[in-house]
Amino acid sequence: MTRALIIGGGILGTAHAMEALGRGWDVTHFEVSAEPQASTPRGPGVLRFSRCAPGLELQLGLAAARSWRELAARTDRPLVRDVGSV
Repeated sequence: MTRALIIGGGILGTAHAMEALGRGWDVTHFEVSAEPQASTPRGPGVLRFSRCAPGLELQLGLAAARSWRELAARTDRPLVRDVGSV
């Protein structure tokens, strides 16, 4: 079985963990805090793709937004919003 070690429970770490799980991988996901504390200035926990170039970049951004909405639909925790924020 393919294994993944993911460090960080923010939007990118969580998205990568969910993708790996969806592919049937064995995932170990580490986060320093039990509850959300803050975000980095560069990655404030929001998916933004309004500046994506047409074509592949925009398609990948839209696919990321769909994936995040699917994650939000699978959890009852208020930490995940369907608009792509943590």
